[in-house]
Amino acid sequence: MRRLDDDEGTLASAGATAAADFDRDGRSDLVVGRNLQEESGADDAPPARSVRYFRGTARDGLVEDRALSERLSRAAGSQGGDTRAGVDLDGDRHPDVLPPGQGGESDRTYVRGGPGGLRPGTARLTLTGSGTVGTPLLPGHVTGGSARNTVSTVHEGSADRSGHVQVTRLTGTGGTGGAVTMARLQTLDMDSDGMPGRAAAGPRFASRDRFAETLRVLDADHDGHDDALAAAPFTGPKGRYGGVWFLPGTPKGLTTKGARHYSGDDLGVR
Repeated sequence: MRRLDDDEGTLASAGATAAADFDRDGRSDLVVGRNLQEESGADDAPPARSVRYFRGTARDGLVEDRALSERLSRAAGSQGGDTRAGVDLDGDRHPDVLPPGQGGESDRTYVRGGPGGLRPGTARLTLTGSGTVGTPLLPGHVTGGSARNTVSTVHEGSADRSGHVQVTRLTGTGGTGGAVTMARLQTLDMDSDGMPGRAAAGPRFASRDRFAETLRVLDADHDGHDDALAAAPFTGPKGRYGGVWFLPGTPKGLTTKGARHYSGDDLGVR
């Protein structure tokens, strides 16, 4: 076991962490990002990096690739903690990196994973149906077969600032130069018909519930459609709010039909 160098405090204050085999050499790599604040220091001190890229190696474990760290930091600016990494956006089996703030609301650019870790340049990502990309951004095959979907939690981009699960469909491949369209397929929240359970709302000045604050994607029932597990913290008297929601996947997306809510009593944690 080896402790990673954290002289800049990136790892201790990370807002985004993704482990994936970006270069597909059989060893996991690590991308870590944080949002930088204005920092005082010597004028000749090297600029802090908002994103760091660690390459998996056979001998030394995770070793930082400073060139890729600096490249991703330039792309993300000071908002490295908002980097989404680890999803294969273009379907070439290499996980990709989506830095924040690249392009306009509906036209973004992303960095493609490749044999060297990251391919040169950037590729285009077009968003339709919504200009918001949630976090965490998770890959999945919700609609089944070879369909490429993402599942994410959206707070800030939702009209009422409540927790939403957003499902998208990805089209476009590496053969098109990496140009990809991310089309919103659906959103689900506590107001969706048939959604069981309750999630606590925040204070009035920032009113939103905490539905799907934690999110996982897996094919729990082995029917060929990925499902979602969404969780919110137990709050309120006797932990009456929060819990874990199971949302089944179908050819049309996630559904509340057959959805289940597990309370603290159900899980034996209260």
